[in-house]
Amino acid sequence: MEAKERMISNKYRSSILAINEYDDTHFSALLYNEYWEGTKEIRSIQEFIKVLDELFGNEGFPMESYQKRSFLSNDEGVKGSKVGTGSVKNGKLGTFSIEIQYRNNATWQGTVTWIEKNNKEFFRSALELFFLIDSVTCCNK
Repeated sequence: MEAKERMISNKYRSSILAINEYDDTHFSALLYNEYWEGTKEIRSIQEFIKVLDELFGNEGFPMESYQKRSFLSNDEGVKGSKVGTGSVKNGKLGTFSIEIQYRNNATWQGTVTWIEKNNKEFFRSALELFFLIDSVTCCNK
């Protein structure tokens, strides 16, 4: 396969997460990515991870550095994510631009930008990403 045929746009790496409600374990948010026609309604951190990981898996980019393990033999993907329409709107508690640059060691590495303050931070794992988001949303209730 020629490199020209396998060119994938970097736009799929970047997503916007607009958080409207947050209670330390669950949140109500809209997830925007140019890959979708509109938005996806996200209700938990687990759903956020599954939706983006499914997108990256479908595109094969960023490339995984590990093979997923499961107790079950077939993975049916994420169910229940509602797709909406509209342009990017700021969340009531915070809006974050998340760019996943790598998927190494069974986690994500990249940058997160708090849009309202134009503050950008690097993260080395999905856990660190959520600590950064939590540092904003826990204080903006």
